[in-house]
This record gives sequence, structure tokens and C-alpha cells, in this order.
Amino acid sequence: MDTWRSGEHRLTIIFASAACAASAAWLGYCYGRRQDSRQKRSRAVQLIDAIHLRQERRNALSEFEYCQQVSEWVRKLLPGAEPSDALFLGARAQHLERYAIPRTSYPEGREGYLKWRAAVKKRQGQCVRQVLIGCGFDVFLAERVQKLISKDLSMKDPEMQILEDAACLTFLSHGLDDFGKGKDDPKMIDIFMKTWKKMSRSGQARALELDYSPRMLGLIVQGIAIAEGRSSDDTVLEVP
Repeated sequence: MDTWRSGEHRLTIIFASAACAASAAWLGYCYGRRQDSRQKRSRAVQLIDAIHLRQERRNALSEFEYCQQVSEWVRKLLPGAEPSDALFLGARAQHLERYAIPRTSYPEGREGYLKWRAAVKKRQGQCVRQVLIGCGFDVFLAERVQKLISKDLSMKDPEMQILEDAACLTFLSHGLDDFGKGKDDPKMIDIFMKTWKKMSRSGQARALELDYSPRMLGLIVQGIAIAEGRSSDDTVLEVP
């Protein structure tokens, strides 16, 4: 009996040691995966930023500054949470080589503008996909980022909506007055109405916390009123 118990005890120790070794191996594998993911992300950011920094400044924010602001808004919209690799890289690659395709290569007017934007988004998505695959990311993640950049996902996709909110908040928080120069009030009201409709309620709440010049604030109020189907005399700056 004692011999049997001694053997059982040894087996218990062996099994426990094997389980411990398997657990350690799994933790080591997971840690290695995390380290590998961080290295790939870091490399991808370096390459994306290098592309941004080569671009000429055309707006209040350079291409590099713009993507940094979008990335910062993504973090603010996810308090206490870390964005996924796809969302993080999608934010970092915003406006990637936006003017590589000249606007003048398409006709003037709204129809020409929309065709130009579609071509730009498609090219941006293809470019970032190549960068990510070159950095060792799998095809699934690279294509996910490509779709986020190209806006080929429904706004029902949580990450697509967060990225859209971040882009809208970057627009609203930087250089609005310069952007509004040369644009009449009806044009700006229409832009703000469309911007408001693109945003989620949480994004809209963030927009109401921003500081605006008197002219921009008045136009934003009117844009929100139209978007919400209300009169600008109503209390429209209350987001449910």
C-alpha cells in the first residue's frame, strides 16, 4: 500500500510538473507573441510616419500632425482601453499620401471630387496593406486596416465608427477658422450638418466640449439643428 501511495505521489508530482511546464511554455509563447506584435507595430509606425513626413503641408495640420491627432482622439474615445493593432494603425495611417493623386486629375465639382476621394482612399488602403504585410503582419490584419482606411466598413462596425469620430473631432478642433475663410455661412452649415451626422452620440458629446470662435459656434449650432431636424432656436446642444 505504501509503495502504491508512493508511486501515486510521484505520478502526481510528474503531472504537476508537466502542467507547470506547459503553462510556462504557453505564457512564454504569449509573451513572445506580444513582443513580436509590438516590434511589428513599432516598425509599421516608423514606415508610415516616414511616408507622412515626406508630404508637403497643405492644411493647418501637416499629414503627420493630422494622423497624430486622430490617434490621440482614438485613445480619448477608448478611456482605460488599448486600441487594437488594426484601429491603432488605421488611425496612424489616416490621410496617407492624400495628394499623391492630384485633385486636378479629376473634373471640377462634387462628382469629380467624390471620384477623386474614392481613388485616394483606395490607393491609401492598398499602400498601408503593403506596408503592414512587409512588416510581418498577417493578411487578415492588413486587410482589416485597409478597409478601415478605405472606409469600406459599415459604421455599425465599432472600430470604424471610433475612427470616424476621431477624424471628425480632429477636423473640429484644429484650424476651423482658417478652413472657413472663403466659404459662406450656408456652405459651412452644410459641412457641420454632415459632420454631425457622421458621428456617434459619444463623439458628438466630445464635440460639444470643444472651444469654437463665435462665428463657428453659431454655424455649428445651425448645422446641428438641421441634422437633428430642429430649429436653431431650440436647445440643440444637448446630446442624449
